[in-house]
Amino acid sequence: MSANEGSKVILIGFKKISGALITMSAAFFCNLLFFTPTNALFTPSLSTAVENNSAVDGKLPIHSANHLNEYSSTLKVEANLKAGYSVSMSTETNDTALSNPSGVKINSISSETAPTGILSNSWGYKLSSDSNYRPIPALSHPETIINTSGRIHGEQNYEINLGVFADSALVSGDYTNKIIFSVVASLYDKSAVMMSGPDFYNLFDQHEELGYRGYQHFKEASSLPDPSVKTFDIDEADSDYAIKMWYDENDDMTLYFYTTADKIYLNPDSSQLFKDANSADDLDLSKFDTSLVTDMTEMFNNVYTLSSLDLSHFDTRNVTSMKDIFNNDNALTDLNISSFNTSKVKDMSGMFNYCYGLTSIDVSNFDTSKVESMQSMFSGLSELTELNITNFDTSSVTNMHEMFGGLAQLTELDVSHLDTSNVTDMSGMFTDVGQITELNLSNFNTSKVENMSGMFSGMAAVTELNLSHFDTSAVTDMSSMFLGMSSLTNLNIHGFDTHNVTDMGGLFSQVSALDTIDISHFDTSNVEDMSNMFSGASSLTQINLGNNFNTEKVKNMSGMFKNATSLGQIDLTHFNTQNVTDMSSMFNNATALTELNLTLFDTRNVENMEKMFAGLQLTDLNLAAINTAKVTNMKEMFSGMNQLAHLDLSSFETNNLKEMSAMFQGMTALEELDILHFNTSQVDNMKNLFKDVSKVTKLDLTNFNSRKATDMTGMFDGMEALSDLKLGPDFSFEMANNLDYMFHNTYSLKSIDLGEVDIQKTFSLAGMFAIDDPSRDQLEKIYTTNEFKLTEYSYWQDHFKTQDDGTPGDGIKDVFKNRVKLRGGQGSHLENPSMATKDWFRFDNPPAQGYFTQKP
Repeated sequence: MSANEGSKVILIGFKKISGALITMSAAFFCNLLFFTPTNALFTPSLSTAVENNSAVDGKLPIHSANHLNEYSSTLKVEANLKAGYSVSMSTETNDTALSNPSGVKINSISSETAPTGILSNSWGYKLSSDSNYRPIPALSHPETIINTSGRIHGEQNYEINLGVFADSALVSGDYTNKIIFSVVASLYDKSAVMMSGPDFYNLFDQHEELGYRGYQHFKEASSLPDPSVKTFDIDEADSDYAIKMWYDENDDMTLYFYTTADKIYLNPDSSQLFKDANSADDLDLSKFDTSLVTDMTEMFNNVYTLSSLDLSHFDTRNVTSMKDIFNNDNALTDLNISSFNTSKVKDMSGMFNYCYGLTSIDVSNFDTSKVESMQSMFSGLSELTELNITNFDTSSVTNMHEMFGGLAQLTELDVSHLDTSNVTDMSGMFTDVGQITELNLSNFNTSKVENMSGMFSGMAAVTELNLSHFDTSAVTDMSSMFLGMSSLTNLNIHGFDTHNVTDMGGLFSQVSALDTIDISHFDTSNVEDMSNMFSGASSLTQINLGNNFNTEKVKNMSGMFKNATSLGQIDLTHFNTQNVTDMSSMFNNATALTELNLTLFDTRNVENMEKMFAGLQLTDLNLAAINTAKVTNMKEMFSGMNQLAHLDLSSFETNNLKEMSAMFQGMTALEELDILHFNTSQVDNMKNLFKDVSKVTKLDLTNFNSRKATDMTGMFDGMEALSDLKLGPDFSFEMANNLDYMFHNTYSLKSIDLGEVDIQKTFSLAGMFAIDDPSRDQLEKIYTTNEFKLTEYSYWQDHFKTQDDGTPGDGIKDVFKNRVKLRGGQGSHLENPSMATKDWFRFDNPPAQGYFTQKP
C-alpha cells in the first residue's frame, strides 16, 4: 500500500471584542491513502482539497460575542475508484482545544449538542446534513465522517461546518489547532469484467477477422495464440485483468477467449451478447459469473442452431430485463434455467418467443412479482404440450400481448389464477392456441384493458366462451377479437361496454359455426373501422344490430359482410355511411342475400368499391342512391353476379376512376349494359373488364377512353353473344403492355374495327382474337387505319420473333387461333391461323399477305 499526502492550512481569526483583538488559527491536513494498481488496465486515483468559504484576509471573523458563530468549509474529493472511500477526521494531537499562547483555550464540546446548547468558549463541528454539532475528535480516537461505496468517478464535495461560541471576556490573541482529514480508498477484490454486450456484438461487424459471427464453438483457451494471430480486447475499461479473444476458422470455427483471472464477470449490460450467432452449437459459459448483470435483453437472440443450453449456474439475482433473451432459438430442445432468480425482472417480453423446438419448459421457480411486460413471452412455442404457470404473480403486469400466441399443441391452459388488474394490453393473448377446447376466464379483471384486438383469434377448438363478466369500458380496440374461432357456437358478450371502442374490424370474422349474433346493446358511436366485422361468418343467419347501431364515425366498411354466406337479410336502415371511404368487398359473396336496400346509403366520400357486390346472387339491385363521384377503384365490383339480368348504372360518375379491371366479369345473366356515359380517361387497368358477360349482344364504347390503360388482357374475353361492338376514337392501345386474349371467344362478332393502332409499348398479344370452337366462328374482318408494324419496335422483337420451328413467338402465339373465316383485305388467310407469324400483322396486299384490312 502506498500513500499520497498533502495539506492546506486555514487561519481562523476573531474580530475586536470590547476593544480587544482576539485571533485564532487552525490547520487542516489531508492524508490520501489508496492501493497502488497491480496492472495498467484500471488505474485508481484519489486527490483532495479543503476550501474555507468563510475566511476574510485568511481569518475567520467572529461576528458577535456571546453568540454561536458558524463557519463553512468544503472538502473536495476527486476520485476514480471501484469500491469507494472513507474520510476520517481528528486533531493532530489529543488536545482538541483551540489554544492561545497564553494558555487560554476554547474547548471542544464533549457530546453531540444542538446549536442552541453550545456553552461559552467551546466549539464543535457538523456536516451539512447534520442537525447537531459533534465533539472535535482527538488523534487517538479519529472519527469516520464520510463513507462511500461502489464505483466512484469524478469530484464529490462535502460541506463541513465549525461552530464557535466565544464570550466577551475571552482574552485577546490567536487560538489555533490542527485538524487532519484522512481519505482512504476501500479495498476490493480484483476482477476481470467483460465489455458490454452491445460493444461485443458490434465487434463482429467492425472486424472481419472475427468471422462475422460464424463461429460454431465459443470456449476458453489455455494460453494466448501465436503473436501472428490478431487478438481483440473484450474487457471493460475498468477491468483489472485483460480478456483477449480471437477466431480460428481452421480449428473447427472456434471463437476463443483467454484471461489470467479465475473467472470473468459479465458486464451489467450483457444484452445482445451472443445475438445472431446463428452457427453456434456449443457455448462454454462455465467461466462466466453473471452476478453483476442487470440486462440480459436478447442475450441469446436468434442463435437458432443451438440445441442445448445449460444456464443452471447463472446468477440472475440482479437482472431486471430478460426481454427476448432466447427469442428465435428455434433449434433449442434442452434449456436448463432451473436456478434463475427472477425477483428483480421487470421485462420478460419475448423471452421464449419462437423457441419452437421446446416441448416442455419449467418456469415453476420464477418469481414474477415485479414483471411489467409478458408480451409474447411464450409466443410461437408451437411444439409445447404443457405449460404450468400457476405460480405466476402477474399483479404488476401491464402487457400480455400475444403472451400465449401460437401454442398450437397445447390442449390445456390454466389461467384462472392470473391477476390481470393492471393489464392494459391483451391483444392476441391467446391467438392460434388452436387445440384448447375450453378457457376459464372467470377471474379475469379487465377494467384497465384498452386493447383486445385478436385476443382469441385462431382458437379454432373452443365451442363456448362466456365473457359476460368482462369489463370492457376502457377498451378502444376489438379488431379481430374472435377471428377464426371456427367451432364457437355459444358466445356470451352481453356485458360488453363498447362506448370507447374505435376499431371493430374483423371482430366476428370467420366465426363460422355461430348462427346468431346479438349486438343490439353495443354502443358503436365511436367506431371508425368495421372492416370484415362479420366476414366469413358462414353459418350466421341472423345479426341483431338493434335500433341504436351507430355508424356515424365509421370510415372503413370493407369486407363487412364478405362471405357471410348464410345471411338472408341485413337491416341497413340505421346505417349512416356519410364518412365511409372504403366499401370494398362489403357484401362480397354474401350469397344468401335475397335483397339489398341501399336507398339510405350516403356514399359521397367512398373512394374504394372494389368487389363491393361481387358474387351476390341477387336478381335485382337498385343503385340509384349510390354516389360514385370520389370512387377510384371499381375492380370486380359486380364480378360473379350471375343472376342479375339488368343493371342500371345511369347514376354512376366515374371522373376519378382509375381501376376497373374485371368490373363486370362473370355476369353471365346480364342482357344489356349501358355505360356510354362513363368517363374512363383516368383508368389504367381494364383487364377482364367484360370477361364472360356472355349474353350482352350490343356494347357501345364510343366514348371510352383507354389511352392510360396499361393492361387490357381479356377485356372482351367470353362475350359470346356480342355481335355489335362500337369503339370510339379514344379507344387506344398506346399505353397497353398486354393485350392477351382481348377478344378471345367473341364468337358473334363478324368484324372488329380497332381504328388507329399504336402498340409501341405492347409486349404480348397472345390469343388476342383466338377462339376455342372453330365451328362457331363468324369473324371475317379486322379493320385498322394503320398497320401494327411489330418490327419497328426493336426492344420487343424477342417477344415477336419466329421460333426455329417456324411457329410464332410467345408474344404473338395463337393470336388468330381457330379464326377459320377471317380474311385479309384481299382474301389472304392461313389454313392454320395459329401459324401466323409477325409478317401477317399488316394490311393484306399480296404478295405481302396479312390478316388486317385497311379501314375505308
